Amino acid sequence: MSRPPLPVGTWGSITIRRTPSGRWEARTRYRDSDGVTRLVGRTGSSKGAARNALTSALANRQTPGGDTITADSTLTALHDAWLPTTESKAAGTRRLYAESWKNAVGPAMGNLRIREITTQRVQGLIDTLATQRGYSVGIRARTILSGMMGLAVRYGAADHNPVRDTIKPRERKKPVVALTVEEISRVRAALRAYETRSNSKADVADVVEIQLATGARIGEVLALRWEDVDLAAGTVRITGTVALGVEDRRPFRQDHPKTSSSVRTIPLPRFGLTILLERQARAHAGDVLVFPSARGTVRDTNALRKSLSRALEGTGLEYATATHVFRKTVATVVDDAEDAASLLGHRDSDVTRERYRVAPPTTVNVSDQLDAAFGDGSHTA
Repeated sequence: MSRPPLPVGTWGSITIRRTPSGRWEARTRYRDSDGVTRLVGRTGSSKGAARNALTSALANRQTPGGDTITADSTLTALHDAWLPTTESKAAGTRRLYAESWKNAVGPAMGNLRIREITTQRVQGLIDTLATQRGYSVGIRARTILSGMMGLAVRYGAADHNPVRDTIKPRERKKPVVALTVEEISRVRAALRAYETRSNSKADVADVVEIQLATGARIGEVLALRWEDVDLAAGTVRITGTVALGVEDRRPFRQDHPKTSSSVRTIPLPRFGLTILLERQARAHAGDVLVFPSARGTVRDTNALRKSLSRALEGTGLEYATATHVFRKTVATVVDDAEDAASLLGHRDSDVTRERYRVAPPTTVNVSDQLDAAFGDGSHTA
């Protein structure tokens, strides 16, 4: 009677022998995910080292022609298998995933086996990261681990996704900060002074003006092409944004903005149209981008923020270096929250109200109504 085959993903007894070179070799038969049983061996300076090297290799065994993920695979091996599944994500998202794995999730959990990933362990990491590094870091770690463990379930390496049972960390909402009209005047003055002393080409000032004219994200402004601008109609169309490469971190124009609702046509106020008319008069033949770098390539958003930081140094308005302040300023100035959401490219006006508009310093004056209802003099002294 023939011996039954090994179950897929398992191995038989390990034999250890000394090689002519003096090293030790551990060998066993392993049944790969394609159903083929293969002889696998590893060497070491001692019997124990050879055995450990072999069992480690088996735990992360890759079948010729494909990856094998089992419950004994490390989270690092699972991450390597999961990463190609994120190719449909935007480059900026994939870059954030890569940075989160490298700097936060990988160092904390990369050497753990899939079978060791529990809801409690993941919750502990999420809470720690959110507390020590910020809410967004904790949320991103949760997203990455959930995607990875979902893949592990599909591989049959886990029977459920333990990340789904974790609780999102509580976000500590910061008050919305926007610039006043007087502060905008000071920002403009600081930018003009900076351009005079640095002999620049008004790029930073013009970028800020178009942010104020459109409420667009900084990446959307830097991704504007002349074909997106209709000077006769006085509009710009937001069709892309600037993103950084996942590996080389070089800026490039992504042919879609952050979300589908971010694709929009924006009527320009007079001051914004004037800026673009002046820029077109100065543009070089063949220029594709409205705000190219000095070399005519896609401009890095971080480089622009550095210039903005230098221009605002010592003004007391350094926080405007976070260019989202200009979006929040626009959202606050526009009277109707629905109109502001449409302008900013938000799908939900609740986001605009809660995260982009500065709450009025005082409530609506209803004191007369309260007097009429309750001011009958029946209160006790």
